[in-house]
Amino acid sequence: MTPAARHRRALRSSIPGRLTLLLLLPLTVGAGAAALASAAGASPWMVFLVGCGVGFPLAAVLLSRALAPSLALLEALSDGVDSWLSRDFSLRLAQGGRRDELGRLVELYNSMGSVLRRERNELRQREILLGSVIETSPAAVLLLSSRGYVELANRQARRLLGENRRLEGQNWAELPLPAELQHATEASTDQLLTLDLEGVEETFHISRRDLELNARPHRLLMIHRVTTELRRQEIAAWKKVLRVIAHELNNSLAPIRSVARTARQMLEADHPRERLSEALETIDDSAARLHQFIDGYVRFARLPAPRLESIDLLDLVHELQRLEPFTLTQVPEDGPVPCRADPAQLQQALINLVRNAREASGTSEALELRIESLGPGGVRLEILDRGPGMEPETLRRALLPFYSTKPEGTGLGLALAREIVEAHGGRLSLANRPEGGLRVSCWLPQS
Repeated sequence: MTPAARHRRALRSSIPGRLTLLLLLPLTVGAGAAALASAAGASPWMVFLVGCGVGFPLAAVLLSRALAPSLALLEALSDGVDSWLSRDFSLRLAQGGRRDELGRLVELYNSMGSVLRRERNELRQREILLGSVIETSPAAVLLLSSRGYVELANRQARRLLGENRRLEGQNWAELPLPAELQHATEASTDQLLTLDLEGVEETFHISRRDLELNARPHRLLMIHRVTTELRRQEIAAWKKVLRVIAHELNNSLAPIRSVARTARQMLEADHPRERLSEALETIDDSAARLHQFIDGYVRFARLPAPRLESIDLLDLVHELQRLEPFTLTQVPEDGPVPCRADPAQLQQALINLVRNAREASGTSEALELRIESLGPGGVRLEILDRGPGMEPETLRRALLPFYSTKPEGTGLGLALAREIVEAHGGRLSLANRPEGGLRVSCWLPQS
């Protein structure tokens, strides 16, 4: 089919084309009636009136019959859009073989209805899934309105806070809850709270998130009982501590008992006193190592809260350099580095880090320390060595208490350093260097 033929066919099937063809008939009839009146000798006004009187009524009848299906279809489209407003997307319209603009409009309406129905079904399935997840969650989940009324509460929330009673519609501030719990849910950060419930201590992790629903502010609360998990971790930690202590005690007491037995035999056999003195010295050395081991655990357990004061971090580093030699390769160019810290605790943490780095490098010359002032963002210290670095598993567990890869290590050096840095509000991290060795990064706030 040629382009001109396609254009003519499209014109005939369009609404303007069909109306034009429809109006040609009354115009032709009206013109014929006017011609007959003129031939009969009628005046021009009479000829005009005859043509209009014949053509207009015929045009009105034809247009009424031609537009009736289109008007009915438009009314059906209006009803269908109204059903969308009611969230009913099941209504479909018959196209009736129309190829004009209304036919394409009906096709578009049906397509949009199918898309909306499919998306609504998917959304409904997601809502059902989300509702099931929330309802079966081990955490108590509550959604509060801006006025503090409970709009949603899952099964765990009803068990924990409402004795299995319905909570929706109640004012959160008026619920019979411990004051500590009410206060914790007002905090902007996550909280760990321990409460005495009927003589039993229970620990809860409380999270609060502010969000908007339907353009209105809401508060989402999640209260998770973590007592069982904390107890399990506590028992696991105690078991690990006891295993480490038992191992060290056995390693230290075994040679003490052996040497003591040998010394007793020397006394009975009347051996020279020099050999007896060597045996006693061996016992003393083993006891000293055992005391040092126990003292490390005691210092870790008794670490007090830091007593913060304003210090110059550069002065602390220079003093540390005299105690534990290293190369200071980078310092801020604008002079002192102010910091609020407990100088004794912070120096102890840095000593542990530098000693570990020196043991990894085998020499102080390959040991570097860098200081970078981040302005309001704090200050960062980096200790870099040229040792073999750490395996991924060792790197992941190196900061855990009691973990050590050294034959005589207690696993407290790095753990104590991290405890001190975090007590100052800072962070400690380890990473292997691409060129070899380990980077220990210590970030501290400046205020």
